[in-house]
Amino acid sequence: MKKAIKFLLVSLAVTSLLTACAEPPATSLNDAKSALEAVVKAGGDDFSPEIMQSINRRYQEGLDEVKLQEASAFGNYGMAQFTLDQVTDDCNALLAKIAAQKGEVVATYVRKSQPFVAE
Repeated sequence: MKKAIKFLLVSLAVTSLLTACAEPPATSLNDAKSALEAVVKAGGDDFSPEIMQSINRRYQEGLDEVKLQEASAFGNYGMAQFTLDQVTDDCNALLAKIAAQKGEVVATYVRKSQPFVAE
């Protein structure tokens, strides 16, 4: 019985340590930053300032969530990754609208961000 309890406690400790070592979503951060820079370069501020304001706000929310989780003992980057993926999707959609208005043919891939499920 004591061995079972010790095994359970050790298992819980190992699981906690493994989940505490979560890495920030570097790919999502890079994708969102690149997409945002591309929209700014394409003239997103002139085309739709409201949408750009929304995208910038959401990007900042994603960055704030990453910082919050980095400071947390048990960082869970799911919400940050979801938000940054939405920024990328929104930027790609805006780039497509800008290109369509200019009469350019641009192939863009709009990745549908996965629904966020709290763990």
